[in-house]
Amino acid sequence: MDKSNNIELTAPIKEVTIFQGRAMVTRVGQVGIGTGDLSIKLKNLPLSISPDSLRVSGEGTEGSLITGVELHRVFDTESLNFERRELEKSYKAALEREVEIQDELNEFEREFSQLDATAANFAQDFPRALAYQKAKVEDHQKFSDYITAKRKDITKALLAKKREMEQAKKNTAAIKGKLDQSASKAATERNDVDILVRTKVAGPMKLTVTYAVGGANWEPIYDVRVMPDTEKVNMTYYGIVTQETGEDWENVALTLSTAPHTEARELPELQPWYLNSEMPVSRSRRGMGFKMSKADMAMPCQAPPPAPEEALGGAVCEKKKLEREEPEMNMMDQLVSEVETSGEAIVYKVPGTDTIMSDGEPKKLTVALLDLTCKTEYLSIPKLSPEFYLKAKVSNETEFVFLSGKVNLFQEDDYIGATIIKTIAPKEKFDLSLGVTRQVVIKRELVKKETASAGLLGGTRITYGYEIKLENHRKAKAKLVIMDQLPVPSHKDIKIEKLVVDPEAKEIDDLKRIKWKLYLDPEQKRTVHLEFSVEYPTKMTVYGLPEG
Repeated sequence: MDKSNNIELTAPIKEVTIFQGRAMVTRVGQVGIGTGDLSIKLKNLPLSISPDSLRVSGEGTEGSLITGVELHRVFDTESLNFERRELEKSYKAALEREVEIQDELNEFEREFSQLDATAANFAQDFPRALAYQKAKVEDHQKFSDYITAKRKDITKALLAKKREMEQAKKNTAAIKGKLDQSASKAATERNDVDILVRTKVAGPMKLTVTYAVGGANWEPIYDVRVMPDTEKVNMTYYGIVTQETGEDWENVALTLSTAPHTEARELPELQPWYLNSEMPVSRSRRGMGFKMSKADMAMPCQAPPPAPEEALGGAVCEKKKLEREEPEMNMMDQLVSEVETSGEAIVYKVPGTDTIMSDGEPKKLTVALLDLTCKTEYLSIPKLSPEFYLKAKVSNETEFVFLSGKVNLFQEDDYIGATIIKTIAPKEKFDLSLGVTRQVVIKRELVKKETASAGLLGGTRITYGYEIKLENHRKAKAKLVIMDQLPVPSHKDIKIEKLVVDPEAKEIDDLKRIKWKLYLDPEQKRTVHLEFSVEYPTKMTVYGLPEG
């Protein structure tokens, strides 16, 4: 096919689907074509394209076919020459502007000279005119005022013009610097695509070009506001997008996908598991007489990759030319909702269009504003810390997958801090720790310590009694989880007896850790009682007894 008369296609980027570590770009353009075997060229694609991912589909006149797609790496001297020509034009224009400004400065200098000459002539002629009564004394003052005002106006304009000249010289120097740099530049590289088509009827052809590029990424970040009294949660789900793909995405429709970057792999074969009575002797392949043929050493040729909606990769033997006998003439359906499933992935279509430059700068996109619910509880271990810690168990009742990421956490309007959540699937629950609260108060006090003799053989018995006082100053009922413990003996002669646990705790584990789950109404107060005894031989020294 003769490609000397390529039809050039203009196909701006319309859609970008961003994955973690890559992106799928969609370009759409239209050209008018004749009949026969023709080549349509799309220029200036980025070097980060994955060749195996390149796909072209189209809509055209009856009987039109896409017969092949070829990707070429081009060393672009034409663009370099065009850039230099443009710089030369700009440099010439900048020099001409300097000349124009200098002419204007010279004109101001002439006006000054004329003004000085007029003032000198007036000073010489005024006495004679005054003597012959052809002028009045006040005329001298009027003329002086005129000269002063005129000098002021010219001086102001002259200073402004000099500043303009300074700026013009800086501009000229900057263009000259770029021009000098362009002389030492090497030719730039780019990717061009030749789309080979065969048509029977002349007319318009609409082409859609898709390809995967590296250098793009998105990660989630969340603003989460918890309202403990109502057990409501407001979540703003953001996507932070960065890209350095080599091309700017300007006013494009963006979609964020949760699909991971995986390779197609087969399930490995389970080999027999042998047990030996002796360690096997390690032998190299050469020692075993093992010989590899050239066929063994060659990489196997794999089948061409599936379409981009099925996968983004896969090696092919012919990387430069992707043949199609029959093109797909109908356009793919557009996403119509914010959340869609695509295989194992969830995709989020960002409303409207946006621009993300290829400079690596993060762009914050709003994925969704979500209303969630939670169950709150207040946890405390008063023996260690006389405070309640607020925890919210949040239910993800949406269709969204919350990928692992940073959470900016708020309680009502107060910023609590930042935390990290793991990946949360739809309908899954997750915990958020909201820190210490002052609305629910806890205080643990030793209220009893009695020492007495015990046993017929002589021993010591110490009884300890604790009160844990609780107060709820919230406007809503509070679920409290309180943890304490009984001592665990590490010697057979040390005996521990539980005397009072009020209210009765339903959870006491093997290490004698006690957990109460209580509810307190607004402004309600309550006291938890814990009493136990420790008995041991009098001559024994016991370490770890409570102090006080």
